[in-house]
Amino acid sequence: MKSTARETEEPPSYSDLDAWREIAAGDGLRRLRPEDEMLRLLRQRISTSYRNHGNDAIESAHDKLIVAVLKPNSADGKGLREAFRARVNFRADDAIVAEIRENSRYTHYETTEDGETVEPPDRGAPDHVEQVASRI
Repeated sequence: MKSTARETEEPPSYSDLDAWREIAAGDGLRRLRPEDEMLRLLRQRISTSYRNHGNDAIESAHDKLIVAVLKPNSADGKGLREAFRARVNFRADDAIVAEIRENSRYTHYETTEDGETVEPPDRGAPDHVEQVASRI
């Protein structure tokens, strides 16, 4: 008895463009597992300029999407069935916003060649002693 179910394939590396083109040309994207498609879309959407080359944001979004797959009655679970790419992009955008918020919490100081920290000038402080004296 022949099985009609398609077997899933392991996807190539996300940087192997020739292999992806070959899969797309042969209509092979349907044979890839959805979680691999999620990772591919997340890697396209989330920049490597974020903390840990964007991997923290990618993993955060991927975790939420996998929970959505495991809970098909959740809002994200329904959203994945209705508009897969839009829901993945939505979660990627959420992860980007969280990453930007996390990054803005910290003050980044420059360092000298000796490794000493150079604090930025206080923009609220007056430039000259005369300005302070005239206010008194």
